[in-house]
Amino acid sequence: MKKVVTVSCFIFLLGAIFHPAVGQKRTKSNQKAARTARTFDYGTTAGQIYSNNFLGLKFIVPENWEIEKREKPAQNFPNVPKILLFAEFSEKQTKRYASFLCAARKIPATQKNLSAKNALEEMISEPEEGVSKTVLEEKLGLHTLPYIEKISAENKKRMYSITKNGYLILFSFMYFEDRDLEIMKQILVNADLDWRKS
Repeated sequence: MKKVVTVSCFIFLLGAIFHPAVGQKRTKSNQKAARTARTFDYGTTAGQIYSNNFLGLKFIVPENWEIEKREKPAQNFPNVPKILLFAEFSEKQTKRYASFLCAARKIPATQKNLSAKNALEEMISEPEEGVSKTVLEEKLGLHTLPYIEKISAENKKRMYSITKNGYLILFSFMYFEDRDLEIMKQILVNADLDWRKS
C-alpha cells in the first residue's frame, strides 16, 4: 500500500510539469512519445548495482536495500503524458520503510530548454501545504542538484532532478527517519550520473 501511495504522489507531482488538456487527441507527438515508451531502456540489475546505459546512470545500493526494476510506463493517469518509472530502491525492513523512486520523462520539443531547476519551480508554482516554497540546491558528490521537499505528518519526501539526453530525470525519496534520508543521499553521492557501459 505504501508503495502505491508513493508512486501515485510522485506521478501527481510530475503532472504539474507536463499537463496536456483533458481529452487531448492523439497527435503525431503523442504517438512518438508512445513509441519512445516502448523502446525505452529500463536498465539492468546485478546484485546491489542498477545501471542504465540509455540514460547514463549507475547506482550501488546498500546490502539491506533491494532494487526493483520497473519495466513499463505508469498507467491509469490519463491526464499525464507517459512517465517512465525505471527503478525503485527500498529499505527491506518493514518497520522502517524508505523508498528511492527513479522516473524519466521525455522533454517535449516545446520545452527543450527546460532545466532541472525550472521543472521543480513549475511543480511548486501552485502552493501546497508542507511543500518547500523555493527550489533548493545541494552538492552531492560531483553534482549540485536542485530539489524540493514536502514534510507532512505521514512522511517526508524529497525530490531531486537532472536533465540528460533529452529527458527530465527525477529521484524521489520517501522516508520517515532522517537516517534514511542520509542513506539515500549517499546513494546519489556514490552514483555515476554520467555512466556509459564500456
